[in-house]
Amino acid sequence: MVEKKEKTSRREFLQRLTVLGTAGVVTPMVISACGGGGGEQTGEQGDTAASGVGFSCTDTSGLTEQEIQMRENAEYVDASPNPEQYCANCQLYEEPAQGEQCGGCQVIQGPIHPEGYCTLWVAQQV
Repeated sequence: MVEKKEKTSRREFLQRLTVLGTAGVVTPMVISACGGGGGEQTGEQGDTAASGVGFSCTDTSGLTEQEIQMRENAEYVDASPNPEQYCANCQLYEEPAQGEQCGGCQVIQGPIHPEGYCTLWVAQQV
């Protein structure tokens, strides 16, 4: 039996190339986890009942499609499934600005819950 290969459209190719390019830039940053950091990133409070952690940091309304895709690829959630791995004890986490509840991340854009989690979690250096 001969399998027929589907043609990939130019749009699909460029989208895949963009995702791979983003991963190529982000992966070394995660591996090196070299501290520093970008600008402050804060988020607005959302529906508190949805996350079960007191407040929500899931508002992605100001993000680009690529930033949202990166967040989804990292499987970000407001409540960590692992009690020993959560955003506030991740080396990439950025503390919230004064008066804000949601912090930020050096890798994924948008508001980040201190008790959240994503697959890019890196243990803090002591």
